[in-house]
This record gives sequence, structure tokens and C-alpha cells, in this order.
Amino acid sequence: MHSLTKLCRLWFGLSLLAALGLLEFSPDVLCGESEKNEAAEKISLELDQISEAWFKVILEAGESRRNAKSPIELEQVRIEFSAKADGFIKRSLALANSQPDNWAGLAALKLVSCRSPETEEGKKAAEALAARATSANLDVLEIALSYSANASERPLRMMAPIILDRVKNAPDHPQAAKLLATVVCGLSLAGDEGMKAPVQFAEAADLIIKHFPENPNIVNFCEHLGRGYGSPIWAGDFERHLRTILGRNQHRKIRVAASFALASVVQGTNESRQIESEKLYEQFLKKFDGSEDYPYAGIEKMLDDYARGALVELRLRGLGKPVPEIDGVDLNGRETKVTEFRGKVVLLCFWATWCGPCMKMVPHERELVKRLEGKPFVLVGVNGDDNEEAAKRATIKHEMTWQSFRKKHRENGRSIPDEWNAVFPSYYLIDQTGIIRKRWIGSPPLEELSRVVDNLVDGQAKSKTTD
Repeated sequence: MHSLTKLCRLWFGLSLLAALGLLEFSPDVLCGESEKNEAAEKISLELDQISEAWFKVILEAGESRRNAKSPIELEQVRIEFSAKADGFIKRSLALANSQPDNWAGLAALKLVSCRSPETEEGKKAAEALAARATSANLDVLEIALSYSANASERPLRMMAPIILDRVKNAPDHPQAAKLLATVVCGLSLAGDEGMKAPVQFAEAADLIIKHFPENPNIVNFCEHLGRGYGSPIWAGDFERHLRTILGRNQHRKIRVAASFALASVVQGTNESRQIESEKLYEQFLKKFDGSEDYPYAGIEKMLDDYARGALVELRLRGLGKPVPEIDGVDLNGRETKVTEFRGKVVLLCFWATWCGPCMKMVPHERELVKRLEGKPFVLVGVNGDDNEEAAKRATIKHEMTWQSFRKKHRENGRSIPDEWNAVFPSYYLIDQTGIIRKRWIGSPPLEELSRVVDNLVDGQAKSKTTD
């Protein structure tokens, strides 16, 4: 009401000046702008309401699926969720059709694409969004594609080259840097990671260094290279990009993200650079502790915590370090220690039944165990389930014939995954003398996992033959 009173007074004053011939002014202009702003706010609010209500239903359905006690209950959950999701899809598409040029209309298409990717509506929404992206206003496009869907953006990966080409044709656009760092880099990474960086990510990285190394809107590019749980396997190819940014960009949030990313990237390169990585993390902690009050302070503090965890990892479980002892009990009740496997190459895997990526790796793990049967190799799991019976049932169902530690130590009862600060899944490759030679945080590229394991096992086998 207060703002409306001010608007009325402004309208009256401008109208009076116009009547006296002292100002050219049409009262309809001010009214029209006010109505446009109110309409835009209403559309934005409608989108937020759809998104929040839909996401709540997704969370509730996930909880119901976990609590379902029979296939019949599980099917009932599916039917109820599908009916509710259909309602949100229809509301989102109605908004998108009524606002084809508005950012909220484009964001509504993104919601449907990412939250219902397997449906016909989801596929058509992704196609429609890609088509509109070829000509939509770049300011509008940046807002729409930055809108969080709280879901995988993999269905929109085909848009990365579209946005990249548009930025190439308009490198001076105010949103060019953000579109590259946030949208192109983000969309190109949506989905499974391979041995090499996606082509669009690499092209965007080079454009960022060429045109925008000093820009305040490239923080997401740095964050993609320096994730809290480990850098991508190919991140070393962009070390020079990070060093260029640190040499030229003076914005604190960019320096925070780039400094952490550089330490993380170096940590993931090879065994010979672990000390260098340790020093980079120490330098990061001296400069950035989250104490400065500015918009990025929360993330700075989070990265500060990650850096401290990384230092613990480097000093206790870094490449080239002896593997810490695990003294526990396996899922079959047998007392087991990691040192029992000395003399063999050990692939230590942290897994849990509730971890989708963990269970997705099981077929490859089975194949690895079968292929290396008779060689000096053993796969050993560390399970993260509180329900040991559920874990044991999973090993039977999925033919996981290798040993797995229960979650807790045998004597002190502490959680093994917590002690290792483990991400699920995580893999540690340990040589026959008990030295950690490789670490993967998250699901490793299958080709690389097989190659590195084979090389270490073959080296061990040749060593035994020579002896």
C-alpha cells in the first residue's frame, strides 16, 4: 500500500506538470509500466509455486518408495506420483505457452524437461526450449537457464553448443561470460563424465581465458574444476586456465573458487605433486576463512572446510602414503583387517545400497574380479549401510562375492566411512606393499579404472615372476 501511494503521488505530480506544459508525459506510460511489472511478478510467483509444490511431491514420493513394504505398495506410489506430476506438467506447459518470450516461460520448459525427461511431454519441452534458444534474447535466456530445476540437466545437454555458438557471435554481450561459465559449462557436464572434458566445456574455457579472465561472473567455471569431493579426471588440462585467472582476476569470490580449484586439480594429477597440493591448500586457508562479510562468504566457508578435509586426506591417505589399518568385521561376521591382503593389489571400494552410482558400478566390479581371478588382486568393500542385513541381501542378489567390511570398526565402534571422510562411491588402489597409488572420488571412468588396475596387477605379477 505504501508503494502504491508513492506511485499515485508521482503520477499526479507528473500529470500536473504535463497539464501546465512543463513536461511531455503520458499518464498511460507510467500505468502501463506498473501493470507490466505487476504481471511479471505474478508470472514469476506462479513459476515458483509450481516448482516448489512439484519438488515437495518428488521428495514425498521418494520417501514413500523407500518405505514401501511390497511391490503392490510400490506400484501405488508410482501411480499416485504420476498423477500429481501430470498436473504440474500441464501447469508448466500452460505457463510456457502463454509466455513464449518471457524468461519464466522458458524456465517452465526447463522444469518439464529436467523433471520428466522420460515422458513425451518432457522430450517435447526439451526440443521446444532448444528451438527457442536459437533466437531468444540472451538476457532472458541467461535468467531462464540459470533457474534451478533441482534435477539433472542432462536432458538439456544438446543446448550447450547452441548457447556456445550464440556467445561466439556476441562476445561483447553483458551476459556472455556468465552464459559460458554457468550455462555452457554446466550443461556440457550434465551426465556421465568421460576421460576427456566435453568439447563445449573446453571451448568455453578457452573463450573465458581469451575474453573474460577478469570478469566477476566466471565463478561457476572455477567451481566445476574444484568440487568439494574431488576434481574431474580431466581437470588437469585446465590448470593453466586457473593460473591465468588467478594472475588477472581481483574479485574475491573468483580468487576463492580458483585457488581452491587449483589445489584440488593438482591433488588429482599424480603422486609426485601431492606436497605441492598440500602447500596450495595451506595457502588457501591462510587467505580465505569465510570471515569477510560478502555474498560469497557462505561458499568460502564451505570451501574452507573442504580444504581442511583435503589436508587430512593428503597427510593420512594421500597418494604414496601407507594405507591406514581397518580392523573390522565383514558382512558375514568374519573379523578382517586390510593388512591381511598384503602381497596383493587391493581395490578398496566404499559403497552402500542406498547409493545409486555405487550399485551401478557392481556389474563392472564383478567383471573385474572375474577377469583377474588367479592374479595377485583382491576387491574389498567398505559398506556404509546402517542396516547390515539389507547390505548382506544386496551382496547375494547382485552376486558380490568379494568381502565387504561392515560400517563400524570391530573394537572402537567408530564408523569407517566417517573416519575416511568417504564419499560414496570412493575407490582407493593399494599396491602389494600397502601404499596408496590411486584414488577416485565418485564413479571412476570404467576404461581408466580397468587400465590402472591392470597395470598395477601386471607389474606385481611380473615382480613375483622375477623374484
